[in-house]
Amino acid sequence: MYVGMNNDALGEVGGNVTFHCSVANQELKFLYLQKGEIFVNGYYESKDTSQLAWKNTIMDHDKTTMHMYNLNVSHRGEYQCLFQYSGSSATQKQVIHLSVTANYSKPALTVRYSDENHHSCLVTCASHCGYPGNKVTWNVPESQMWNVLNSSEMSDPKTMMVNSSSTAYFNCSNGATSISCSVGNVISEFHGRVQSFCEEILKLKNKTSQQVCENVNRHSCALST
Repeated sequence: MYVGMNNDALGEVGGNVTFHCSVANQELKFLYLQKGEIFVNGYYESKDTSQLAWKNTIMDHDKTTMHMYNLNVSHRGEYQCLFQYSGSSATQKQVIHLSVTANYSKPALTVRYSDENHHSCLVTCASHCGYPGNKVTWNVPESQMWNVLNSSEMSDPKTMMVNSSSTAYFNCSNGATSISCSVGNVISEFHGRVQSFCEEILKLKNKTSQQVCENVNRHSCALST
């Protein structure tokens, strides 16, 4: 990503970003990039700053462009490009805001029965290592009876990446169904197991009803003899 006069930059975790400080075609006394009060990289006419520069940054030979590699979430925030022309005592400043994102993993759906009679099931959607935080969105047919039981977004204290999950209750009394979920712009596969579970439940209910009828018939026959 190239940063120019708009003073905004966007990068992805693990990727790269380029900061460009817009200066006139004049000799520079110094130009450097800092985050808060922390020196990132830059050029001083009378100093060697290579030992102070962040290890994941490189300054171009034009001394106005800096590249940052292996981005992580902690790199996001406001940067300042400070520079001064030779023969001048005025320090000029440009502000550049860096946003960092990370795509969530493809959401995975898991299914389990929620009661002893197997009339319903619980489905959990989980997606990992994204940024910023995003809630799970369920994609469910309008005819389906369902309800979200819980949702969570857990941030890793080290990487600041977010794991997002949600569990929903589905009633299979209306027959087969197919659902999916999404986190951010990443969508899961439609989960056939939900449909299979509901089909199994219907078969089980029909089989149970048939057995009851057969038992009643056998009992009636026994009384008649």
